[in-house]
Amino acid sequence: MTHPTLDGRWLGGKPGLTFDALREYLDSGQLAGACAVALPGIGGYAHQQYFDAASTIPGLIAVAALTTLEPVALNTELDQVAGIGFRAVKIHPRLLKQHPSGGELGAVLRAIHARGLAAMYCSYYFQSGRCRAKTPTGSWSER
Repeated sequence: MTHPTLDGRWLGGKPGLTFDALREYLDSGQLAGACAVALPGIGGYAHQQYFDAASTIPGLIAVAALTTLEPVALNTELDQVAGIGFRAVKIHPRLLKQHPSGGELGAVLRAIHARGLAAMYCSYYFQSGRCRAKTPTGSWSER
C-alpha cells in the first residue's frame, strides 16, 4: 500500500510521494505492483484526477479516499467513485474527523459492498501526542 499524492504534499504539507516517483520505483523492479491509496483533503486529492494519475502506471490499483461518512453524501460519492472505475475505497476516520459507531460503520461497509467495491479501513491511533509502535524488526519506535 502506498500513498502518492497529486501534488507531492503529505500530511501537514510535508513532502510526500508523487506518482512520478512511484512510477520510477515500480519501473526499477523493486515492486511488482501496489495499491495507490488516496488521503482525503491531502495533496490536492480529487477522485477523477487521482484515478487518472494512477491509471497511467502499470501494476497500480487506485483506491479512492472517502471524503464523508454522512449517509446521503456517502451514497452519492460511492456512485461517483464506482462510475469513475475505482475498485476500492478507504475510510480514514481520523482524517475525516468522523468516527462511526459499529452500526454506522456497518451501514457504510454495506453501501460500499453494494457497489462492488472493496473497503479498506484506517485504524491508525485516534489519540493526540506521540504513540509507540513496533517496527517490522520488532523494536519500538516513537511516532
